[in-house]
Amino acid sequence: MTCSYCGTKGSAAPRNERRVSLNQGVSEEQRFQWLRQQDVAGWVAGPALSRVTQQGILIPWAVPEAIGAWQRARSEVEGLNKAEPAEELVQLALLIGDHLITKGDLRQTRALLETSLDLVSDDRHRQVLVCALSRVATEERQLDEAQSWLSLCDPRPADLSADSAYRYAAALLATARNVPQEVLNLLGNDGHTVPMLDPLEVPCGVLRAHAVEQLGRPQDAISLLVELGGRFGGIGRVRIDEFFEAHKHWNLCPSTRDEADRKILAAATK
Repeated sequence: MTCSYCGTKGSAAPRNERRVSLNQGVSEEQRFQWLRQQDVAGWVAGPALSRVTQQGILIPWAVPEAIGAWQRARSEVEGLNKAEPAEELVQLALLIGDHLITKGDLRQTRALLETSLDLVSDDRHRQVLVCALSRVATEERQLDEAQSWLSLCDPRPADLSADSAYRYAAALLATARNVPQEVLNLLGNDGHTVPMLDPLEVPCGVLRAHAVEQLGRPQDAISLLVELGGRFGGIGRVRIDEFFEAHKHWNLCPSTRDEADRKILAAATK
């Protein structure tokens, strides 16, 4: 397949099989403390991203500008191996990729992510892109391939972006496999227990609520969705609706979403 954004061809399996190592040999307690400190500091968008995002979420009408920024970052990264354009390349690829997934365009998403992966060498960058490719495979119901991508990752990184990417990809796979308790083991029982990168709060929040509903706690699931809907304002509610729409065949939160939507709308109109 050929990506219309970058003109390169994507493959259907992991091409770079070097395993990521990001743990730094620290204890789980120390690692979690570092993750919490990074979470408190907040997600920092570079100059290109600050123009196309709001609270870490890609603004729908800014997608063409984001694609242009990704293409410029790609040109800068090729042959330069500099950290700053590589960081923007990766962040933009993730945001654009998530947007394409909401539109059902998994082929373009895969090609965009694989092109970006081929251009970076930093393990942190590689992990977040490999995790995104695992999510694409899960969306395609290629669950063995999704697990193969995840096997290249460090499940206990000391970096928040790498840790959040792993938790999201693994939770999506656990959702596809109908293992709700594993979803909660990865994401926590609420939106505050596990540190999470801002751009991933919404999709992980929906997966968490779905798992809670599956485990027989519908009122808790409603409360989680309502809290999530109020946390990011209007752009967050749009992102929640997009995630549900993109996964309508997954039947997420089937008995709680309607009531949660009513409560979210009521709170927004007060």
